[in-house]
Amino acid sequence: MALAVLAVGASGLLRAEGALPPLPEFEFHAPPPVLISAEAEAGLVLEGIALPTERAGGLRPGDRITALVTLAKGSALTQWLIEVSGAELNEKEKQLPPLRTLTLFTNTGTEVFLGRTRAALKVRVLGPYERDSAKNAKEEQGRIMVNADYLGLGLDRGCESVISVNAAKIKDPTLPPFAWTARMKAFSADEAAAGRKLAAPLGLTPERERALVGANPALHEFFNLISRTPGLQDILKEVIDVPWWTIIKRGGDAPVGIMPQFRFAEEISAEAFHLGGGRKAYALPFQLSIGGKPALVGKLAVTSARPPLMPCAGIVGVSAWAPDGKGPRVMLQVLSARLGEARLGAP
Repeated sequence: MALAVLAVGASGLLRAEGALPPLPEFEFHAPPPVLISAEAEAGLVLEGIALPTERAGGLRPGDRITALVTLAKGSALTQWLIEVSGAELNEKEKQLPPLRTLTLFTNTGTEVFLGRTRAALKVRVLGPYERDSAKNAKEEQGRIMVNADYLGLGLDRGCESVISVNAAKIKDPTLPPFAWTARMKAFSADEAAAGRKLAAPLGLTPERERALVGANPALHEFFNLISRTPGLQDILKEVIDVPWWTIIKRGGDAPVGIMPQFRFAEEISAEAFHLGGGRKAYALPFQLSIGGKPALVGKLAVTSARPPLMPCAGIVGVSAWAPDGKGPRVMLQVLSARLGEARLGAP
């Protein structure tokens, strides 16, 4: 993943003029009976999201989530089941060179270190299933390498941070504008001092800055996982509003950009996503572009990325469609999340 340097100005952090394109609401559909029968045969679990844990080691073999993907075309629904689980690195993967770490600096003087721990995820995709038909269903499997540190960053704390900054600005509209920025080169002492002076009344603490910096790589890592999951590419083609010949013309390597719209983040019901234990959830609008053209817009439902929701970066729901709000809609909902057994000798 090519990580773009994060640069968020006042319009990126604070509510500003300008409207979002029409966004689909979270509207999830229950699995049909034929799909429930399939999950029983495949040994999948369709309910129960375990409480988050602070255990050492982050992502572990056996940590797994099960998600339901639905493609809605009018009243017609097509669905897939996806299981993503942590796996031990094989011998070949253990020999890969270590991933490079990254350090970013904000214009308040905060230093943010982004670690990179390579991990393997096993993916199973079952489908497609129609309402009462499994005649075209099959099982596909894959193995995907990810940066576990990025997945563990999550997006929920970034949402909370921006909501708090917005609240401070609404409470005192006379606060001066502040263009918050992060880059790979440290700012001067004078620049950092000036930034801290403007950030303090907004409640933009170093912890909140780190959450905002970490949100971008977490989101990119999640979409990297989605784009490499067998079968999901074909589902996305149904809703993405960019001619695929453009991508072919570019040799299949058109630049893909994902932009979270943090200034429109809002807290939503955690119970609606079966999240107990006092957890919070947020709706985060996003836009995906291909070759510089808007291709997909939607909303993410995000919560803590602590295990067992680390394989999905704490993203428990997705609802997306083309930028004009027309055509098919794709939805993803995490149905279950379980912790893997601790490895022998692990804390």
